[in-house]
Amino acid sequence: MEVARTDSLFREAIEKADLVVPDGIGIVLASKILEGNIRRRITGYDIFYGVSKELNKKKSYFYFFLGSTEKALQKIRERMEKDFPNIRIIGTYSPPFKSEFSEEENRLILEMINKVKPDVLG
Repeated sequence: MEVARTDSLFREAIEKADLVVPDGIGIVLASKILEGNIRRRITGYDIFYGVSKELNKKKSYFYFFLGSTEKALQKIRERMEKDFPNIRIIGTYSPPFKSEFSEEENRLILEMINKVKPDVLG
């Protein structure tokens, strides 16, 4: 949230988000000190696992994983197949590690994802 004070695009993204969760323990502690309503941390993994658990009960949901290393993506694929057998992974991509991508590189990544039309992008 500190970044949102000085970065208007980031602030706008947070304000327009469908869901904003207290991922860090610092948010929880600050809320307790300031007598706020946040009482526990909710991680991205908590949300991902809960959504995947529900979607696995249905059928025909498709995931695409973007980021990390090829080795990590392979481990994710193996774990997903074991824990959520009804979810199909239709793609993964491990981009090169660098601080920024060109507009052309971003466009190509978006085209790759949009081509396979995943229900969930992780």
